[in-house]
Amino acid sequence: MKAKDIISIVAVVLCIAAAVWVPALGTLFTLAGAVICALLYVRRGWYPVILSAVLGATAAFALSRSALVGIVLMLGVVAPGCAMMAVWKKNLGMREIITAGTLGFLLQTMLEFIIIRIQSGENIFSEMLSSMQKEADAMLPQFRQMLETSGVANVEESMQALTQMYHYLIETLAQLIPALLLICCCVMAYIVLCICMAFLRHDGQDTDSITPFTQLHAPRSVALALLMMFAISLFASAQVIRGAALNITVVLFAYFTVCGISLLCFWMKRMFPRILLRTLIAVPMVAVAISMMMLPILNPVQLFLLAGIIDSAFCFRRRAGRSDVM
Repeated sequence: MKAKDIISIVAVVLCIAAAVWVPALGTLFTLAGAVICALLYVRRGWYPVILSAVLGATAAFALSRSALVGIVLMLGVVAPGCAMMAVWKKNLGMREIITAGTLGFLLQTMLEFIIIRIQSGENIFSEMLSSMQKEADAMLPQFRQMLETSGVANVEESMQALTQMYHYLIETLAQLIPALLLICCCVMAYIVLCICMAFLRHDGQDTDSITPFTQLHAPRSVALALLMMFAISLFASAQVIRGAALNITVVLFAYFTVCGISLLCFWMKRMFPRILLRTLIAVPMVAVAISMMMLPILNPVQLFLLAGIIDSAFCFRRRAGRSDVM
């Protein structure tokens, strides 16, 4: 075993231990550990990965006095990155790789919720909902004071409508927790993939099977599924079916939004080949987009969503002469 491998094993152990020692930065340390484990797996196989995972779980157990915490952190560090690299070794595409990493992070997240339930007896979803309701109730007196000082007529009716709106938003957000978790895990998997691909290219590995972000495209069947799920979420009478359809709709919304951003990146790369020029143009564009986020209609998210849906029907990049659109 080379010195580089020993340093990598020590780094994985430190990431797992740091996730216990500094829980607020647990996600960051988990991502770092996942990247290191993925590179270890590609370069040296399973042996250093298993060794680092066992040592890391032991360190987590020593700090937390809980074997479950050590096992969950070990899985969170080992499973996503290694699963992604195992899929990459089979020469599969980006979708399959991201799916493997997302499932790995979802597994860790669900196990964390189970541990919290076992150790404290609390339902983390109920606690999150209760916390949001308390924060909303604490803000309502401030809104009442603003309405009274501004001379608005029918303050009580306005406050009643505002309270109902807040509680409806909180209930809707509680229903969307599965979709939000899935989106967060997918983002984490993509971050791990990007970092790993950078290191693998530096090592001289062939990464041509990974489709560039600028070629990300949603097929028409996904657009049809989006329309169906959106209709079900609006008109379904059963609460369970409506909640499931709403979660699927939000996930598809996020997917089409990313496809819209990919389309913009494609045309920017096509029109401005030099990366420095693209950066100089992108920085003010991002600043303007952030300033427009609060617009009720035609904000950047909605525009990217619309662009992704339209692109799924017409595939502008293939019409521009690209045959490798994902």
